[in-house]
Amino acid sequence: MNLPLVNLGEVENKGFEVEMQHKKNFKNFNYFVKGNFSFARNKIIAMDEPYLKGREYFMRTGRSVNDQYALIATGLFASQADIDKSPDQSAFGVMQPGDIKYKDMNGDGKIDELDRAYLGKPSVPEKIPGLLLWTGLQGL
Repeated sequence: MNLPLVNLGEVENKGFEVEMQHKKNFKNFNYFVKGNFSFARNKIIAMDEPYLKGREYFMRTGRSVNDQYALIATGLFASQADIDKSPDQSAFGVMQPGDIKYKDMNGDGKIDELDRAYLGKPSVPEKIPGLLLWTGLQGL
């Protein structure tokens, strides 16, 4: 795979933030309530990445900057025979029964970074709520 010589990209960011507060004073009692909510989402519009036919699962264009990608576990190796008939995972060291078995996403017979798949939701929250409540007594 030949990677581009430059690091180019275009990201679209959208979001909003809302804050409301209320304060009330009684004779000997005060309270203050403040709430906020923020929402932020981004999308990669264009990115310098090679098109990998048959491996669209690896593409980042159209997804969030903070989306998660990882190897997909399919279970554990049950025996040495299971290890021998599975895709090569020697990049992670010597495999033994009980080690995690990963899915060969691109079908090349070995497990490496090209087998990482899109896991979904961003690693950074898009929605963040907040609430502050303060109460106090006066003159005691």
